[in-house]
Amino acid sequence: MSLTDELRKSPPARQRGYGRQAFLARREEIQQAVDEGFSSAEVWQHLHDKGLMPIQYRQFARYVDKYINKEAKEEERKISVDKKPEPVKDKDAKSTEVKRTDGEPKQLKTDLVKRFEHNPSAKPDEELF
Repeated sequence: MSLTDELRKSPPARQRGYGRQAFLARREEIQQAVDEGFSSAEVWQHLHDKGLMPIQYRQFARYVDKYINKEAKEEERKISVDKKPEPVKDKDAKSTEVKRTDGEPKQLKTDLVKRFEHNPSAKPDEELF
């Protein structure tokens, strides 16, 4: 058998990104399975045995982190950003109350906030000692 005959009989070479396409095509199913409590290894093994997931588990786990877990974290972040944090009430802090136009007092903690201010014309370190 010649080389050309063997090449004709061999399966066609996969294109770059074929595994990602296979993952993204089944992303909703994978996400549902993970949400129901199945591990990503179990999901991958099942799909891989059926011939539906042509990538190795390591790459599959990366895709799960990138396309499923990252989206869930972003949704949680959006929810936490939408919530307004409650003002911190510190009894020991020296603060002044200022009346706003809507009638609620606003706490100004001017004594607690210290900021670094760079002064380029300050004396060099040798002169400080």
